Amino acid sequence: MLFSASFLFFALMTVGVIFSASDSEYNLNQMIARGYISRNAAFFQIHDKSRAYSHTEIIVNDDGDVEENYEVDPATGTIIIDGTVGKPQDPNFVLNNDVIEGGLTRIETMLSSGGDNYIAAIHQGEFRGFFYKGEITAPPLVRGRFFKEEECLSRENLAVIGSDFLDRTVRENGKEYVTYNDKKYEVIGVTGISNASSLDHLIIVNMGSMSSDEQKEGRIYLDGDRSMKEIYIKMKDMAPGLFGVGLDRLPTPKTLIDSASGGMYLKTYLKLIMAFLFIFIYISVVIQVLKRQNLKIAVMSIYGLSFPRRFISITGNVLIFSFAGLLAGLAAVIILIKTQFFTLPFGLLYEYMTIFFVTGIVMIVLMALITGLGMRRVNIGEVIREV
Repeated sequence: MLFSASFLFFALMTVGVIFSASDSEYNLNQMIARGYISRNAAFFQIHDKSRAYSHTEIIVNDDGDVEENYEVDPATGTIIIDGTVGKPQDPNFVLNNDVIEGGLTRIETMLSSGGDNYIAAIHQGEFRGFFYKGEITAPPLVRGRFFKEEECLSRENLAVIGSDFLDRTVRENGKEYVTYNDKKYEVIGVTGISNASSLDHLIIVNMGSMSSDEQKEGRIYLDGDRSMKEIYIKMKDMAPGLFGVGLDRLPTPKTLIDSASGGMYLKTYLKLIMAFLFIFIYISVVIQVLKRQNLKIAVMSIYGLSFPRRFISITGNVLIFSFAGLLAGLAAVIILIKTQFFTLPFGLLYEYMTIFFVTGIVMIVLMALITGLGMRRVNIGEVIREV
């Protein structure tokens, strides 16, 4: 019984953290393979009448599903559908992205209108203009910090860079700067993980530091921990009033990791099975404590021992071994973190460790309360008759 209690809480601590960290690492690896873009991302662009589209319809539907076969000419960016290149609707069309009421450009106004808890970014290969609102999962950092929400639309030139850009940085007046496209940015953080990754090749700047012309280049995407369809449709409805044209939905880029794994790892039912097994073993331990010591509880009651003395005698060793197992699990988790067993930010790993340690404490306290309640419900007469 004591071994079961100790092993139960050791397993809660170690298996819980390992499962959570493995799940996060899997999702992180998928995002990193795409350049830190999740599977929820919605890519689009503002419709450009001066470009040679084969028709004026959106290339994919609002769910991001491709509606027609198409390819893009890498030299001109022209979209070719079924081998046919269309003519521009208006060769003289120029997308207007001036500053409007409120002090924001038209693109900034649209991209900041989505509500809470999402990312909007202008994607130009290794260069990315970044905006977010609310709670998001920011890229992992080697050092420094990420943008604050209020800095995203600031006109101050700020950057979070990958390690590939470190050799371009200079220090001036105690601050670090990097020059990109003839513009100097203050480096506030360095993104990356312990291993080489696509994050090393990125330079992320606050969207407000980009000129109105820079904001018109590249693709735009929305991202977050949920579907971006609702936010995209909201911006799509705003676009004609801001630009005089609509938005073209683009397919989300796929990588090899999407085809190879496709979200199969640690399905929800596996997590539910593990949770069920823990609860089953937990209840079994509590039942063992009461059933195996019914006679002892009854005898101590007959002798008139106080409830606190009876409680300590019955549960003391179980609680001590449970807490010892939890501490052993905590030590094992700390060793895994210190040896960099997971390629995750230390902050996230310590957060998982804290969550499961506190959960373990709560479960031990709950075990004590259930056992104490069970002791009060022991029928002394029935126990004596059974003996």
